[in-house]
Amino acid sequence: MTTKTGAKTRRVAAPAPPVDPAELRYYTPEEAVSEFRLPTTPRMLREWAYARKIPHNKLGGRIGFRLPDIRVLVERFDVPPLTK
Repeated sequence: MTTKTGAKTRRVAAPAPPVDPAELRYYTPEEAVSEFRLPTTPRMLREWAYARKIPHNKLGGRIGFRLPDIRVLVERFDVPPLTK
């Protein structure tokens, strides 16, 4: 989108979509295990992250998880039902 101001044409940025603040929060491995009751230990989360087996973020050299990363972890532990 552009608007005309005098002799110059200026671009107007499109509004950003609304973002849920919970989606932006970072969780330490300890917080992820305790708050979301993951069936693993913080140490295993760190080892999997170092091996790049699970999605994670590194901020200042520290491993962190966002809500979408934790959703992937929860789905990893899903057990499908047996079919007859």
